[in-house]
Amino acid sequence: MTYYIENLIELNVDTEIEIGLNLRIRAATSEEQNVIKSFISAFGLSRILEVAYDGLYKHVIEKRLTEGKVQPKKGLGQDFRYFVLEEMEKTGIYNPNYAKALFLSDKEFFIPFGFDLKDYPRGGVSLKYSFDSELSAYTYFNDKNTNIIERGSEFSIEFTDEDKFQVLDNLTLLNEFEKKKEDYPYIKKALDDFFKMIEISNRSVFKIIQLFACIELLLLDGKLAKPKSSALQLESKLDLINNRIGNPVKVSEFIHVPDSFTVGKLIGITHEYKSSIAHGDFLDFEKKIQISNKISELDILILARKVLKSIIVFALKEPQLITDLKKC
Repeated sequence: MTYYIENLIELNVDTEIEIGLNLRIRAATSEEQNVIKSFISAFGLSRILEVAYDGLYKHVIEKRLTEGKVQPKKGLGQDFRYFVLEEMEKTGIYNPNYAKALFLSDKEFFIPFGFDLKDYPRGGVSLKYSFDSELSAYTYFNDKNTNIIERGSEFSIEFTDEDKFQVLDNLTLLNEFEKKKEDYPYIKKALDDFFKMIEISNRSVFKIIQLFACIELLLLDGKLAKPKSSALQLESKLDLINNRIGNPVKVSEFIHVPDSFTVGKLIGITHEYKSSIAHGDFLDFEKKIQISNKISELDILILARKVLKSIIVFALKEPQLITDLKKC
C-alpha cells in the first residue's frame, strides 16, 4: 500500500528519502495525487478552504526557498504538497504500525489513510483508514480546517534526518512490542487508547481527560492503597522517567516558567484540573491553573500529549521497568 502523509512539506519534490525497513518517502505521482484529492474532499474541505490550504503551503515553500537563494521549481502548480510513504518492495498488506510510528514522532506526521491502485482490467482503488477509524481522519481535518479559518495559518512540516531516525526507531519498537504485547496488558491498552484518542478534537476539554487517563494507566495502580496522592505519585514518577529518556521534555520550552520547573510538577498541578472536568465542575482554566499568566488550555494539551508520547516510547523500550514502576 501507499500511505498519504497529510502534513508533510519537502522542499525538493524530486527527493526520495529512504527510511529503512523497506520504506521510503517520495512525492506522489499525478495519478496518486488525484486519488488523494478525491478522498480528502470527503472530509469537508470546501473549495474556499482548498484554495487557502494550497496557497498557504505554496507561500511557505516559496518563502523558504527564496530566503535560501533557491528559485521555486516551475510547473508545480498546486500539486507539490502531496507526499507519500511506500514500501520499496510491495507486500500488498496494510501495516498499521507505519501510521503509528510517524504519529509518535515529535512532529506527529499524520497518515489519514493508505491506498492501493489496482492494476487489473477494471482498475479501482482500495482504501484503508489509519488507526482503524475513519473518525480519526474526520477529526484531524475538522481541527485543521477550523485552524485555517480562525487563524489563517496551518502547521506544516518538513522531514529531516532526525525525523527519519526517530520514525525508524519508533517502528522498530512497535514491531518488537507486537511480539510480547500480551505480557504487558497495561502498556498495550495505553498504546491503543493513545491512538484512539485521535478521534477526539483538540478543541474538546475532554481530550485532556483522556490524556491524563492514559498517563495514569501507565504509571498508577488503582488497586493499591496509595500513601501519597495521585498527583504526587505522578510528579515523582514522571520526573524519574523524564530524567532517563534521551531527549527529556522541558516545560520552559512550551510555557513561560523557570527552567527548574519540572514536567512532574506541571502534570501534578494540572491533574487537579483534569479531575474537576471529570467530576462536572465549571471549566475555569485560568483560576485553577495558576502557573503562568500566559498559559492556555492548548498549551497544556500540547505539553501533556508530548509527555504522554515520551512515556509511551519509553514504555516500548523498557516495558518491564514501566510495569514495576506502576506497582510502586
